[in-house]
Amino acid sequence: MTACRERGIKVYMLALGGKQTTPQANISISITQTMERMNFRIDTYGIGVKRYQDYQQNNVKTNNVKCIKENLMLHDSTIVKYSVDLENMLLKIMVEQDCEKKVLLFDNVLANWFWYILRGNAIYDISLMSIDSFFKYNKKILMDGKDDGWPFIYDTFEGFEKWIRTNEYNIYNIEGAYGVDGWIIAKGMNILGVDK
Repeated sequence: MTACRERGIKVYMLALGGKQTTPQANISISITQTMERMNFRIDTYGIGVKRYQDYQQNNVKTNNVKCIKENLMLHDSTIVKYSVDLENMLLKIMVEQDCEKKVLLFDNVLANWFWYILRGNAIYDISLMSIDSFFKYNKKILMDGKDDGWPFIYDTFEGFEKWIRTNEYNIYNIEGAYGVDGWIIAKGMNILGVDK
């Protein structure tokens, strides 16, 4: 914990104009300044504080996604590990942010698709994607898996889409700041404390 705090303090000091500079610190300063000009708070999460407030107050949908929770606070969390329990239809993603670990638990998981997985993955956002957008942008992936019965056996693409709606599944879109991108079809998501 102490080492992690020291690393955080060092990066923070560099971002405030300390004598040592690194490309990472310069990028951090640039992103922070850009976000301030765009009227974002520094602790941006979900679809961004300003965009979330617009969504909440005016029911404005932005890019067919909506924020999951106001206090989700997953922006720039690093994915430590993930696991899939096929028998119990669960998917766990352990993330770390500011030396604190959390577990994202997705339940009643029908399918997931991740790409660009590498060590040090950082989450930019996890949002709910509209079913229309999901099927529009992932048709090829889903059709490629159809002959193998993935994510399950269905007759028509339209029937699959109707089944997702009828059974009240959510599409959780994972957008990576570094590395991982993908989605999870599940009925729910909970944030838990550290997984033992």
